Amino acid sequence: MFYLIVRPKISWTPALDGQWKLNVDGSFLPSLTHGGTGGVLRDGTGCFRAAFANHVTSVASAKHTELIAIRDGLKMLQDLQAENVIVESDYLEAISNIADLQAMHIVEAGIIDDIRDSLESLHNVRINHVPRSGNRVAHRLVAIAYEADHAVMWHDQAPACILDVLNFDCKQP
Repeated sequence: MFYLIVRPKISWTPALDGQWKLNVDGSFLPSLTHGGTGGVLRDGTGCFRAAFANHVTSVASAKHTELIAIRDGLKMLQDLQAENVIVESDYLEAISNIADLQAMHIVEAGIIDDIRDSLESLHNVRINHVPRSGNRVAHRLVAIAYEADHAVMWHDQAPACILDVLNFDCKQP
């Protein structure tokens, strides 16, 4: 006898009125020395506001790359002077490491310190976990970053390469 457990897919949901949402993601392959980070900022109605896709060199692990993605996203928020933002990442361990003030994270200590400093300088910004199925646009941006040789940022108008995923997210119940 066996049991089949079906877990519902979690789709992206907009932030509450007055808040924005930044979804970030990072990726790396152990066989390569580089990775990518990406993120998309949307307002409470789901409208695109900004995005980034960064090629990252010299990464050590998936968690390392995800922490860089969170740091890159917070840097974008600082540059845009955004506030009242929920940052979502699909890497629970990275988020837990940021929140855990007691633990020693030797390898990622510098990046975690940078993230904590950024969070202190931003107004009403917090980081939450979201399943990967709720982070599709950021995942697409990572794929773009992975193949790029430079950082790319978009403001106000979404690039054509993510329009299908943005529209899919906004049509989900």
